[in-house]
Amino acid sequence: MLTEIVCEKFREKKILFHPGLNVVLGDEKATNSIGKSALLMVLDFVFGGETFLAHNKDVVSELGDHEYNFSMVINKQAYYFRRTTTSPDVVYKCNADYKDGIPMPLTEYTSWLKEAYGLEGLYGSFRGMIGLYSRVWGKENLDVHRPIHNFKNQSASDCIDSLIRLFNQYDDIYKVANEVEKASNSKVALDSAVKQGIVPMINKRRFVDNTKAIIEINKEVDTIKGSLALFAYNIAKITNKQTLELKKQKDDLLIIRRDLESKLQRIQRNSPEKAHLENHSLLKLKEFFPEANMERIGEIEAFHIGLCRILTKELASAARNLTSQLEEIDVAINNIDDRLKKTFSAIDNPGTIIDRVVELSSLKDKVTTENYYFETKDTYDDKAKTFRAQLKEKRTNIAKFISDVLNDKMRTITTAIYSESRKCPKLEITNGQSYTFLVPEDTGTGTAYSNLIIFDLAIFDSTILPFLIHDSLLFKNIENDAVSNLVRSYEKKGKQAFIAIDEIGKYGKQTSDYLLMHKVIQLDAQHLLYIKDWKK
Repeated sequence: MLTEIVCEKFREKKILFHPGLNVVLGDEKATNSIGKSALLMVLDFVFGGETFLAHNKDVVSELGDHEYNFSMVINKQAYYFRRTTTSPDVVYKCNADYKDGIPMPLTEYTSWLKEAYGLEGLYGSFRGMIGLYSRVWGKENLDVHRPIHNFKNQSASDCIDSLIRLFNQYDDIYKVANEVEKASNSKVALDSAVKQGIVPMINKRRFVDNTKAIIEINKEVDTIKGSLALFAYNIAKITNKQTLELKKQKDDLLIIRRDLESKLQRIQRNSPEKAHLENHSLLKLKEFFPEANMERIGEIEAFHIGLCRILTKELASAARNLTSQLEEIDVAINNIDDRLKKTFSAIDNPGTIIDRVVELSSLKDKVTTENYYFETKDTYDDKAKTFRAQLKEKRTNIAKFISDVLNDKMRTITTAIYSESRKCPKLEITNGQSYTFLVPEDTGTGTAYSNLIIFDLAIFDSTILPFLIHDSLLFKNIENDAVSNLVRSYEKKGKQAFIAIDEIGKYGKQTSDYLLMHKVIQLDAQHLLYIKDWKK
């Protein structure tokens, strides 16, 4: 709850506020430019608004930059703040003397307000929820035919979303809207990737052709699989028959070769070399045996020499024969090796089959990828379409619920202000996307603003909207008795309402006394809001 605003530029330096209705009173002459609307703009300013400095530029130009100190009581605890015209994007959290301020960004301050007023569970910003219901001259939210438009160019769907948030009915919508956004973002990302050539994109006809191509590719691959199985079987068959037979022949030849080599080595080892005695050896023998018959010994040695010559010839012949056989064996073994090579080379070369498999695999990957992105795009489209339909249904149902609640409440308020026979305004929301604010046939200005007030009071009574601000222009031209009943409708337990009103005498003594009892300041031509009158 706002409790006070302190400003050195105010004629009354401190303005105190209380629970319930807070009235800024004008005089009986309905004098303009005395500060009623300006004070309401200051109220909007201390609640985080930004219209004050844009619309009330003359305040700063005439008074110079200044500051507004204000306090609030939340859960029985007082908080003190300062916001200046010099740096409006900064709010200072102060002590009770408005000194030693700790700066915080305006966004942080409005987030604190949202939590302080118990709105933290609602989607949207604090200003987005409460700003609309601060209806002061100079703001764009005074169109009597578009009561939920915060500014002229705001889309109707955004306005309806804000209304749904204020009724704390936005959770389901947010979830579905998030799914719509994800599907839409995915589709946008895919479209961008297609434009950049990162992923392929095809049409429906190409998709059908690709599907047929995949079927044909799978058939051909299955055929190749069967051929490869037969190919593997043929290899096994050849290995088990021809190869093993040739290997056996080679093994037999190797055994024969080993025997021949063994014989040749023995012959070479036993070949008689220098198997006769030299003459000097015979002379030494005579020295030891003088009586020996050297002639006879010479004859024997000659015989031995002849025999060795015969054996050497025979062994040489045998060695040549064995060498020849070994050469024949080697030729036979080489022939067998050649036959093995020719046997394997006679088998069909599988390279062609492998090349075809690679080609088919590449083609299948290509068309499968094209179809995947085509189907993915359709999936995103279908998801977005489905979620949009769900979103539309939810918005429609929730909007109807809210409009029913508000229409019932406006009927109750209209009856209390006027009578049961009085026609009341009606809010109609179409598909959660657009709305109309139907008013009675009476097109008078007073009736139009009366309907706007009734709408706001219905919101004030049906939601947790913490406060309401209404300027005096809303009460102009409304029937006096209706105003008398309207001002009493602002009293809501635990909430504050701030209104500016003048010419209270015409509403009767009872209403005048009521408004005087709730006033926070009374202004007239001699008692302006600010210390300077720059209108003269």
